[in-house]
Amino acid sequence: FVSQASAGWRAGTPDYFLMLFLIPFVLVGLVLIGGIFYFILAAFNPRPTISLETHVLRPGDATDVDWNTSGNVYNIREFKLLLIGEETATYRRGTDTCTDRQPFYEKVLAASADPETLRRGQTSLRIPSPTMHSFKSDNNAIVWKIRLQCEVPRWPDIKEDFEITVYPLESEAS
Repeated sequence: FVSQASAGWRAGTPDYFLMLFLIPFVLVGLVLIGGIFYFILAAFNPRPTISLETHVLRPGDATDVDWNTSGNVYNIREFKLLLIGEETATYRRGTDTCTDRQPFYEKVLAASADPETLRRGQTSLRIPSPTMHSFKSDNNAIVWKIRLQCEVPRWPDIKEDFEITVYPLESEAS
């Protein structure tokens, strides 16, 4: 269709209806092609891994967080490691199902512009004491996660979430 429309323009008899009809399809095609290139570039981003010293965390507990990143970290301008507590609520609005996410706790654990710091590092985190543990039900959840964000100029940024489980406090009877 595009070649037929361009042939009409070259012949001096453009078909305006065909042009108006093709504009949305051409725009969607260009966006999809751009998306393919974006995801191919993102596939070559460095890959972070995170490990915790303690795997059973309760409100008030502290642990060490180790991170290791494979790949080329020298293109990264800035990175941040955050501890995030987030409440999610899923509900129906008419025939649509909506999910709202609201962070209730956010703390920067580490931040740097040095690529070697991103390659390998360690910091500590403390789950705040008067707070809610992890929780999941059909429509609501309390999610704790460690987020690694990296700014990469002229390249897709890195944003990886690593969910952690915060257990409830033990009662004195148990």
